[in-house]
This record gives sequence, C-alpha cells and structure tokens, in this order.
Amino acid sequence: MPPALDYRPDDRALRQAAEDELRSRRETHTLAWRYYRGEHRRCRLTRPGEPDDNVVINLVRQTVDRTVAFLAPDFPGIELDLAAETDAERWLREAWAQAGSARLLARMARQGCLDGHVFVRVLPGEPYPRLVLLDAANVIAFW
Repeated sequence: MPPALDYRPDDRALRQAAEDELRSRRETHTLAWRYYRGEHRRCRLTRPGEPDDNVVINLVRQTVDRTVAFLAPDFPGIELDLAAETDAERWLREAWAQAGSARLLARMARQGCLDGHVFVRVLPGEPYPRLVLLDAANVIAFW
C-alpha cells in the first residue's frame, strides 16, 4: 500500500486492495470478539433433543482480562516536573478523568488484545478534548 497522501481514488487495484484489507480485518475482528464472548465452535455435535455435553472454558476471555488487569491496574501517574505539581499536570489529570481515565485505558487494552490495533479519535472540546475509541474493524492502516 502506498502512503496515505499518495492515494488515488481512481486506482482500481488500490481500491480492491483496500476493500480486501477491510474485509479481512472485519472477519478477524468478528472471530476474536466471538471467542471473547464465549461463542466457540462446539466440538461435539448433538442431535435435537439430546443433552449438550460440550463444556466450554473460555480461555480467551480469561487471558485478555488478566492481561488488561496487569497492564492497567490503576491509572498511571502523570509527572511533568519532579519538583512540584504544575498547571499542565493538573490539566492533563483532569482531561484524562473527563475522558474516562482507567476505564478508557482498560477498554483500549482489551481492544488492542483482540484486534491488534487501537484507534482513538481526539475531538476538540472545551475545556478538555474528547477521546473516542474507534472500532478497529472499520479502520484501514496504511503502511
């Protein structure tokens, strides 16, 4: 893929490559989140009316949740100056609190574990910008 600034909308091969990339990303995204929710493929088929002897232990959710808890047990501290708290540090702390702080970081880490990428849009706002976590299935990364 070319750099984003060299993108030409009339190039059919490039458009097809982008559509293939997006389709592949959505399939991978859907499968990862299905596994996270415990919607695994049943190993043993059962007939209607028979008891279902399949036992599903959701190791994907356990692994992702433990990884997220390890990465962000609390919100990390912010220090710009070691001597005293500055106005910039106070503004950053309040901006992160407004955005969701540790909860937002945990959502970002979970999405990163399952999708492999994290995309956040920063929207202007007053007095703090708004952070919106984007669905990685709808974003194409050009390298």
